Amino acid sequence: VAEHGLPMLIETPLGTTRAMMDYTANVVARAGVEAEVGENMWRRPTERLNQRAIEAGLIGDVVRVSSYYESAGQDSCYHSMSLLRVYAGADVGEVRAHSRVSSLKPSVSETWTQAQLYYTNGVMGTCTFVTGWIGPLRRGHPRFMSVEGTNGFVVTGDGELNMLRRVEDGKPLSYPKLIEAGPVMPLRYYYETDPPIEYANHYGNRVLSDSGSTGAASDGFARADELLSIHRVVTEGAQPDYTIATARRDQELSIAIHESARLDRTLRPEQMPGETEWDSSVSARTLRL
Repeated sequence: VAEHGLPMLIETPLGTTRAMMDYTANVVARAGVEAEVGENMWRRPTERLNQRAIEAGLIGDVVRVSSYYESAGQDSCYHSMSLLRVYAGADVGEVRAHSRVSSLKPSVSETWTQAQLYYTNGVMGTCTFVTGWIGPLRRGHPRFMSVEGTNGFVVTGDGELNMLRRVEDGKPLSYPKLIEAGPVMPLRYYYETDPPIEYANHYGNRVLSDSGSTGAASDGFARADELLSIHRVVTEGAQPDYTIATARRDQELSIAIHESARLDRTLRPEQMPGETEWDSSVSARTLRL
């Protein structure tokens, strides 16, 4: 597709290993075309609403971000890395991770991973995920993120755990996420702060499919945004909203977490060798397939 000179929308992850991602990046760069990578998480309407609330200073300065189950698929957490970087407002400088395997019953086990994240602007973070998160034992557990600020916090997720709390005149006040329903689709997502913070539906009454487990068209909004971005690239010469370089970094951070856990030490992602144990094992499995 790139060699035919066509801009494209690429699904996530861009590639499982850095070598896979670099191959795609080099092909696209040589062809001189643009590519939008379809990362959904930060584009969901609830996350867009919370980004606006944070940008407006409603919780003060961000000091800590954390993710529990949210946006982590199997043994990878590139979704979490993407959204946490948006909320932290900076890149990750160092990671310190631990992994433990738990036996559930004969021949069945799961791996838990816990990572400490140190962002370049001083924000701290944590990310927790488990390989069996979609299995019957863990399915249904609330998945959420938390953004702590100097004057409040936001709890966010694709379910009902969505609220903003801040201190006003010395008193803590809670603002639940509200949704104004339309004939077909939600009209806006908002917090009744003063003034209100909102994310409006700019797709009219188009039916946005793929509502997910909560019944909200979160991924429908996200995918519409991805298509709108690549449309601007083609018709206006704009830059993609989520580039190959950004997608590569988010997956590289996920790989760095595994490498930090394996080495049992703090790690700067740039210190990783050309091929980590993660890269080697994934490449071997791919060749077998």
